[in-house]
Amino acid sequence: MRLAASDGDMAAVEALIARLTEEQKRMGPTLIWSPPTPTPYGPGNMPPIERGSPLAEPQPGYFPFFWVDVGFAIGADGRVESAEILRGSELKGWAKPLVKAIAQRRYSPAAEPDDLAGRYRVERYTLTADFGTPKGSLIRRRAGMRRFERIDLTVAPPKPAEAPTVPS
Repeated sequence: MRLAASDGDMAAVEALIARLTEEQKRMGPTLIWSPPTPTPYGPGNMPPIERGSPLAEPQPGYFPFFWVDVGFAIGADGRVESAEILRGSELKGWAKPLVKAIAQRRYSPAAEPDDLAGRYRVERYTLTADFGTPKGSLIRRRAGMRRFERIDLTVAPPKPAEAPTVPS
């Protein structure tokens, strides 16, 4: 079932979600399935943004700085709701495929429909590449295969307060 779910078989994903125990649902939203994350200039190529943009037509020796913060809510049924770009670098059109991929994710459902603790997430995606020294130069700079790095900026929900222990 896990192999079928990893291949994107939605019936297998639904069956996997149905097998979750109440204890697993109470652990908070757990990612069950996600489509492949779009990549710049590689397999699953992202569509280029406006013609003439540095991301669409990279210039040698120039590495643009692109980032976005994507916010989304996870519904009680585990489906992503209202995925949107909250903020980012000046040009944000390149991130539309990322938002679309996030909107297709499936998380574990809530144990109780009104338990929405930890069900709003914020993730930052940054366009980056490894450092390298181009031929004929002594200056290290970002070069090579570009990729997106993701960091989870979600604020953890507060833990229930425990009663103070009094030494006896």
